[in-house]
Amino acid sequence: MAQIGVRTPHRARRSRSTSAGTCTHTPCCPSADSGEACLARVRTAHPEQGWCLLCNGVIAFDDGGAVFPDSHTIEPPASAAAA
Repeated sequence: MAQIGVRTPHRARRSRSTSAGTCTHTPCCPSADSGEACLARVRTAHPEQGWCLLCNGVIAFDDGGAVFPDSHTIEPPASAAAA
């Protein structure tokens, strides 16, 4: 007999878009390891939190910093840190 009110474990929903590195945009977004990685299109925006997820898997912050899929980071410019 099924119990009422018992939840099944939450499964992470997979995005319908493709994974980082297999961009479907035309022209394709720059890869995360290119010098122009932060120019990729925004996949998910969170302006209220100050960050967005780019098509190539890079997390870009409003202050100019970024976190890349391989976990390396770019610090925000000194002028943004002083503000």
